[in-house]
Amino acid sequence: MGLYTKENTGNWGLGIEVAIKEYFPSELCVRQSGTVQPTRGEFQVPFEEGLERFLKEAKQLEKFRDYPNIVTCRDLFRANGTAYTIMEYVQGLPLSTLLERRESSGEPLAEQELLDLILPLLSGLQTVHDAGVCHRDIKPSNI
Repeated sequence: MGLYTKENTGNWGLGIEVAIKEYFPSELCVRQSGTVQPTRGEFQVPFEEGLERFLKEAKQLEKFRDYPNIVTCRDLFRANGTAYTIMEYVQGLPLSTLLERRESSGEPLAEQELLDLILPLLSGLQTVHDAGVCHRDIKPSNI
């Protein structure tokens, strides 16, 4: 998911489905023997800076636990040379897939469908922005 992450889903041991987001900027690092590490020495600083941003953003999400229209971060931890967030799994299609399917079928979204999608998104973003947090990865594949 996104430029800096990979995402999987699974059962987190409590009978709830979660999304597991891993910090893994593939243009900067590789996985060797189960450990994530920069591919070259010159990538060490950008990798570490990105890792700290990933951790900071996940910690900021904690403020919004169980708030409507904002995905909940359940846990955050470092392991294997990288970091992971355990997030609420939201069932459904990414907006990018929905738009592609509708475009290929010649059925663009109607005004009310767009409003039904956008208004909750804007509500969540307003809450986040009011708290002084800037979401840096807003795109159809993340909605």
